[in-house]
Amino acid sequence: MKLENIIIRNLTVRKFKTFLSVICILIAVTSVFSVYKISTKLESEVSRSFDEIGANLVITPDYKNKEVLTADDIIKINSIKNKENVAVIAPKLIKSLDVNGNITPVVGVDFPYELQLNKKLWKLRGQKPSAINDVVAGAAIAEKLNLTTGDTVNIQGKRFDIKAVLEPTGAADDRMLFVNLLTLQQLTGSKYQLNLIEVAAYCFTCPLPQIASQIQNKLPFASVFKVSDALKTRKATVEKFSLYSKVIEGFIIVTVSFLLFLINISLVNERMKEFGILRALGYRKIQIIEMLLSENIIKGLAGAVIGYLLAVYTAKLWLSNLQIFSVTASFNISELLIACVFSYLIVVVSSVIPAFKAARVDPLVVINE
Repeated sequence: MKLENIIIRNLTVRKFKTFLSVICILIAVTSVFSVYKISTKLESEVSRSFDEIGANLVITPDYKNKEVLTADDIIKINSIKNKENVAVIAPKLIKSLDVNGNITPVVGVDFPYELQLNKKLWKLRGQKPSAINDVVAGAAIAEKLNLTTGDTVNIQGKRFDIKAVLEPTGAADDRMLFVNLLTLQQLTGSKYQLNLIEVAAYCFTCPLPQIASQIQNKLPFASVFKVSDALKTRKATVEKFSLYSKVIEGFIIVTVSFLLFLINISLVNERMKEFGILRALGYRKIQIIEMLLSENIIKGLAGAVIGYLLAVYTAKLWLSNLQIFSVTASFNISELLIACVFSYLIVVVSSVIPAFKAARVDPLVVINE
């Protein structure tokens, strides 16, 4: 009987042990690669955010004392001592409104300032908005509502024109519609009201702490914080998660390797008579080792492929539920190959001792038992 036929027969006859081995590899690959994809995506998102924000401040109402900001607050910001360091002031009003029958975040912005603020992040498919009823749609919401440039959309019973669709940004902007600020204030009865003001100072030596302090003095009933501080908090969180994930990955690898070793030892003990007969028929020790390793490698590759696909799905599902990041995971052929190599190494490490034990069997002793 050919060696490959023996390998196939053993995989199909011992279905439970084969299934158990595949599950072990599957769990290891799924756990390790899902955590890896999540941590690397979060790290890249934090790095991208640091590259794009410049020196930004975000001003929000202190809801305990004041419900909203107003247009007058923009004038106060423009009167601070370091006003020459302020590059852009971008006011916003954010509402959840009925858009074509779907409740959707709609953001009122002053488009000239908003486009200047987001010039590194926003890439428009279409034209710059100019009319009071022009809309810029985020990539995700455009896909969800099946919107494209030139379409019309109904917001709270009023007709708007889709002037442009944003290229995917990987940020919350993807899930929003952007309209003229004054138009949204009139539509929602929120005249002069704002609930967010973003201040950008794009310069190398901007005295950001001083600017923040001066704005806080001008707006005592508002909260002023640096976006970079929030990102530093996110970065620290991601770094802790990455460190923790490496510990978990190491524990999983050791545990799965040990379980596979026990399974392989059990299989070898069950098949000692079979190995003795094969040795008596003229099979060499190296062929016995090759047979066992081949069986386990096939199981490992099956577990690696299924496990990696599950890892992609798990990471994608987990990342989609995050509120502070807007990232997703995707299939990568290079990572799949790494998963196969990873499972191969685990299989070899856990199979070497059992394989040598099987190869050293004395055919006469086993057959006579």
